[in-house]
Amino acid sequence: SLALSAEVPEIGYGIWTALDSVITFADSSVYSTTVYNLPQGIDTLVWSTYHNMCALHDTVYVYSSQLVESNTHKDLSCYASGDGEINIFVDGGFLPYSYNWTNNTGNLPYTNDSLTSLPADTYYVSIIDSIGCSINDTVIVLQPSKIEPNALITHVLCHDDSTGSIVLSPYGGVGGYSYNWWIEYD
Repeated sequence: SLALSAEVPEIGYGIWTALDSVITFADSSVYSTTVYNLPQGIDTLVWSTYHNMCALHDTVYVYSSQLVESNTHKDLSCYASGDGEINIFVDGGFLPYSYNWTNNTGNLPYTNDSLTSLPADTYYVSIIDSIGCSINDTVIVLQPSKIEPNALITHVLCHDDSTGSIVLSPYGGVGGYSYNWWIEYD
């Protein structure tokens, strides 16, 4: 809600008229110095008064203070890799913006719009403009599951025999597995 006031000493009250959009006042002859609860979309108002056959006009520009937020994020590339990212984009309101970040464990030390090197978690951001208007958002940074080898091992039957085997059926991660085998001797 927004209230605008205007009064000229010794002249008195005037009337408000919207220029850039349609506005309907409760009283079609709004001879008041104050306009309350302007609807969204009002860009320009003119206050006019008449005294002794002279007209006095003043223009008031009303800027939208509605904040609009969007975000992009990058999930972790591997389990527990800590390479998640969040980028917040804000439009509207009044600069500068402040950012308050929290997660399920409490407040976080971040105060800007771009976060890097994040672990998987749910992040909450409150964006506040310079006149106190705010908008909130939640961003979930995910991670793939931990890679598990799931090995089926067949041991050799006799010493120095070649009857042993290992069959791997890994699961987890992001798939597309590659294998590097090596032998360690005692």
